[in-house]
Amino acid sequence: MEKLISWLKGGNNLKKMITKVQVFSRELKYQSRDMEKKVKEQYKLAKRAKKEGNDTLARKYIESRVRYQKWHAALESYRMNIDGLIVQLNTANNYNTMAKHLGKMAGVLNGLQKTIQLPKLNQSMRGIQNSLNQFDIIGELIEEGIDEAFVNTEVKTSEIEDGLAELDAEIGVETGHSLKRPASGKVSKLEDEIRKLKGKE
Repeated sequence: MEKLISWLKGGNNLKKMITKVQVFSRELKYQSRDMEKKVKEQYKLAKRAKKEGNDTLARKYIESRVRYQKWHAALESYRMNIDGLIVQLNTANNYNTMAKHLGKMAGVLNGLQKTIQLPKLNQSMRGIQNSLNQFDIIGELIEEGIDEAFVNTEVKTSEIEDGLAELDAEIGVETGHSLKRPASGKVSKLEDEIRKLKGKE
């Protein structure tokens, strides 16, 4: 990391980098809120499709909802990691520690890029990555046993089924007609929970 440490010693390089990353973190926050809205939108669309008797379309919307939920959770995880590293960079008292924190930052950004495609943020991310990747610190960190940050966003069939059960339960409470599936009692149990929650409102 000698090249990186030399860079850290030069002028305001670290300060400028931290500012770039802080701006990127704010952009991630806005993107995360957008994902949260999409989660709600997909659920509303699934509910409408289910009420209209289109189970296939309802399933697709629920699958999309689960995917957005996972992306939202992943974004929040990466963003919190980035914010934590910013704090550590600001409080680091030697160049070796700063270099390691920047290496971890590069790992988090690479993990984020591989996990979620974010066209709106690509330019900001690319600028930070280009600055960090010139030092090849990712390779050094992997040799030290520190892996790139990675959050699994794969959608499982069981998660879609759980989402559909939640949807059926809510519709059952609203209409008074249980949509319980013969294979399990999930829907009826969820209906009871939803009734309790609505009773507290």
